[in-house]
Amino acid sequence: AFAHLRKRSEKAWGIANTWHTTIKDAYRWVLPERYTVASTGRDGQPNYSNLFDSTGQTALTDFAAFVTEALYPFDQEWFRFAPKDTLPNGAKDILRPMADKFTLTVRQLIDESNFHSAILAANKDLSLGTRFLRIDLDPYDETRIVFAAMLPTTFAIDEDRHGVIAGVFMKIKIRGVELERMFPGGEFSDQTRRQIEKDPECEVEICEAVTRIDDGWQYCAWEA
Repeated sequence: AFAHLRKRSEKAWGIANTWHTTIKDAYRWVLPERYTVASTGRDGQPNYSNLFDSTGQTALTDFAAFVTEALYPFDQEWFRFAPKDTLPNGAKDILRPMADKFTLTVRQLIDESNFHSAILAANKDLSLGTRFLRIDLDPYDETRIVFAAMLPTTFAIDEDRHGVIAGVFMKIKIRGVELERMFPGGEFSDQTRRQIEKDPECEVEICEAVTRIDDGWQYCAWEA
């Protein structure tokens, strides 16, 4: 099963890398500060020298601000959990107070997080193609969640024959000293363990996969 998953990952990355070239070129001209690789030209010099004016950057920022304000107004209720309409009335009466309580809990978590700044950065990515927003527990405060706008070029998407997402693959680099905390009980190669013992600050590349299975989803991670 794991060998099949890696094969799916390699196929997805092969397709994604073709599009990533186009995305990097777009970032080069309108959002060079967002993507380090795209902000450096072939001669190793920042591509800011190639920008004649800020029209593209300004338009992109304005678009991201408009979408963020329209979909996620910080001073209005923009989401709410509710029982399905197809449920019997008796069940809806029981579940409605629970849904309201869950709505308040999630809203408080979002309000106390960095959501609004992260979604603004993610919507800049959206204006160029696709956005990815990652949600994690705050490593320094277990009562908080934190959001991060992830670069589209760190992801590859696997689709089924109907064009529906069947899997998402991601490559991240993690400091060796943080591996155990992020993957408690995880098994790492002897080479990686020796590398971490020698230099705890070394970066280890990890591949992550979230794939659909039956009616749910499964998560898997392995060393690149």
